[in-house]
Amino acid sequence: MRRVVLAACVAALGMVFVASATAAPGIHSPKAHIAKKCKKKKKCKKHHSAPVTAPAPAPPAPLPLSESEVKSAVNQAAYNYCLPDIYCYDYGIYVDGAGNAACDSKTTYEWVCYGWNDEYDGSSYYTCDFRQVIDRSGYSSITSRQDMSYGSGGWVCS
Repeated sequence: MRRVVLAACVAALGMVFVASATAAPGIHSPKAHIAKKCKKKKKCKKHHSAPVTAPAPAPPAPLPLSESEVKSAVNQAAYNYCLPDIYCYDYGIYVDGAGNAACDSKTTYEWVCYGWNDEYDGSSYYTCDFRQVIDRSGYSSITSRQDMSYGSGGWVCS
């Protein structure tokens, strides 16, 4: 009788094992259930690193200064210096024989050129010269400033 009970127990355990391996279609193991859930919601995807992008291209080189830009900047400076001066009655830029701006130095991005203001103080006429530094700023803008080391306080008057 012991052998029959033992055989029945082994047979019952075997049935349980076979039944769990061939479970009904609606019954899944926990791993299968999680995999199916991830597949439906697309939440469990492996994360891949972002693609490597090429570095942005370098900005273009600034434009070189032109004769017309420099002449315009020096003439504007002469006007700005003359405007508040009650003795100033005329202003301009010095040019050479070819009509080019008279400059101490010219590089691609910086020119140092001369301008003038004519003055009359009620008894004497005189001309005051100044030296203006024009620089390229950014791609196409310019800056302009008076060279304060020129003459006395940036002016030579005669």
